[in-house]
Amino acid sequence: MRRVRTVCWTCCLVLFWVCLVYAGRETVEKKGEQAPVPVMVIEEPTFDFGQVTQGEVIKHDFRVLNKGKAPLEIKRVKPG
Repeated sequence: MRRVRTVCWTCCLVLFWVCLVYAGRETVEKKGEQAPVPVMVIEEPTFDFGQVTQGEVIKHDFRVLNKGKAPLEIKRVKPG
């Protein structure tokens, strides 16, 4: 169970970091204004799977939304 939580937290942090890195690259100043950037929002950043027996297949979908004014591109994800 502890390993499942660690994997979930790691995935969320990696997604968040990737979006921050790419959002920072897209920021360009034009005549004193910033270009629109994507803003990643994860509705439920953590999920407790409860007690899981070894070998049991578990699944949960993390909903990722873009609340920014530019397209959000997730180009790479590395699970922990």
